[in-house]
This record gives sequence, C-alpha cells and structure tokens, in this order.
Amino acid sequence: MERAYCYQSNIQQIPLIQKDIELLRIEQNLSRPQIRQILMIIEELFSILVHNPCPPDTEHMIGLHFNINEGVISVTITDNGLPFNPINGEKKKSQDLLFDDTGRMGIELIRTFTDSFKYLRDSGKNIINFQKKIKSQSLQIE
Repeated sequence: MERAYCYQSNIQQIPLIQKDIELLRIEQNLSRPQIRQILMIIEELFSILVHNPCPPDTEHMIGLHFNINEGVISVTITDNGLPFNPINGEKKKSQDLLFDDTGRMGIELIRTFTDSFKYLRDSGKNIINFQKKIKSQSLQIE
C-alpha cells in the first residue's frame, strides 16, 4: 500500500496531516499506539522543515509518502528547501540533551523510535526517510 500527500510549508498544516494519518490508520487497520509514534516523528520532522528556508521565488512544499509492506511502514518526507540535513551531528547522551539548545532532542527521539533513519539530497530536494516495524491491530509496535 502506498499513499502520497503534499502540504504547504506552514506549521498550521499539522492538523491536516493528523487527519490524513488518522484516515490512513483506519484504512490500514493500524493501532493508535503504532500511529502515535509515527505521527510524533512526522510532526517533529515537518516542524524542522517548515523552518528551513526555501530558495527565493519558490513555493516551499513538503511531501509525505507512505509505503506499508510486510510489517514495515516506510515514510519519506521531502521538501524543496535549501540543503539541510537534520540528521547530521553527533549523537549525544540524554543528560547533555537537556542543556542543548540546538533542537537535537527531537532527532534523538526519532532515532530511538525508528528502525532506520536516513537523509539524502537529490534533484534539489531534501529527502528524509524512516522505517518502523509494525504489527497487526491487536499487537503493539516492536
């Protein structure tokens, strides 16, 4: 199963994203706990990309692409903003993150919640992909 969505780069698009993901959850018979973590990851990355500048005279758009196959959800988030790799940077210990004002705590949580987390710059787009194992409706996330 694949789905793709496109949103304006505006933090006020998050309720629309939440609605779209809830419809996806219902359609694919996914549990609320499974979707909560995935939605938290998407909201964090969307917020980061909204604040990433876009080239002049270009409408900043953010795309979400979902692929659910064989117990794994793959989410790819793209934007046409300036090159920006939110994954860069050294991993920090949790006590160091409490005093870090660079926004790294959200990225560290994403690393914790996902099975795979990657960044690529291609054809003028930032491409962030994460994957997470999912189980049937009656079971929890691994």
